[in-house]
Amino acid sequence: MRKIYSLFIIAVFVSISASSQLAIQWQKTYGGSGNDQVGDDSNYYDAPDQAVIKTSDGGYLMIGFTASADGAFPVNLGGYDFAVVKTDSAGDVEWSNTYGTSDNDMATSVVQTSDGGYAIAGFTSSSSEEVMLIKIDATGNLLWQTTFGGSSSDRAYSLGLANDGGFSHRVQLQLRTTVITFRRHVEIKIIG
Repeated sequence: MRKIYSLFIIAVFVSISASSQLAIQWQKTYGGSGNDQVGDDSNYYDAPDQAVIKTSDGGYLMIGFTASADGAFPVNLGGYDFAVVKTDSAGDVEWSNTYGTSDNDMATSVVQTSDGGYAIAGFTSSSSEEVMLIKIDATGNLLWQTTFGGSSSDRAYSLGLANDGGFSHRVQLQLRTTVITFRRHVEIKIIG
């Protein structure tokens, strides 16, 4: 059996001076010995990449998926899990965690919420592919987790903050008939 070793992320942050010279500010590697990745595992959607965000404290939050049970992700819940790494402005890890089910779960989008926590969207293959949405606090504690979708492949692609403190969720739902597959992009507003 061949082991797959990959990096969760090699973060490189660059600044541009007045003379348009690029300079690396810092470069870090995060992850474990399993298959770890930032963002979704496919390029089959056309949503903007929301896998790394700058946080209100000047640090960064990175999301994706992991199969590791060591390194930055010492707990594996089964299959792939949502993987989250929070760093300070210098890229030093403040905390990291995994979330999800005992099946394959992949995070695709994150927003920081008005309470300083984070809403993270993605999908799970617990039965068919279903949208999975989690809310964590500023230190990575899980506040709630939910899944929804139909009997076909349903995935979340992007999150946005709503004016009233909630957030909206762009998802793709597939409705299957015997011959034709319909794909719909649906905007769902979640309060809380």
